[in-house]
Amino acid sequence: MGDNPFNFMLPVGLVLGLLGIMLMFRQRRRRRLLLQRDPQPSLRLVRAEQEQTMRRDIEQMSVELHEQVRRTMAHLNQKTLMLEKAIRDADERNARLQATLAEFDARLKARG
Repeated sequence: MGDNPFNFMLPVGLVLGLLGIMLMFRQRRRRRLLLQRDPQPSLRLVRAEQEQTMRRDIEQMSVELHEQVRRTMAHLNQKTLMLEKAIRDADERNARLQATLAEFDARLKARG
C-alpha cells in the first residue's frame, strides 16, 4: 500500500464527500431561511423545487466525477503495470548483457 502512487485518491474522495455534505447542509439552512422570510407559499414551492433540481444536478455531477476518477485510476493503474513490466524486461536484458560482457571479458583474459 505504501508504494502505491495513487494513495492520494482516498483523501481526495473524502474531501469531495465532505464538501458535498457541507453544501447539502448549507442548502438546507438556506431553504429554511428563505421559507421563513417568504410569506407567499407558491414562491416557497418554486424555490424548493429549484433547490431540489439543483441538488439533483449536484448529485449527478458528483456521480459523474466519481466515475471519471474511477476510470482515470483504472487507466493509470494499467499504465503503471505496463511500465513496471517494461522496467522488469529491461532489467532482465541488462542482466543478460552484463553476464555476456563478463563472459567475453573472461575469455579475453584467458587468451591473453
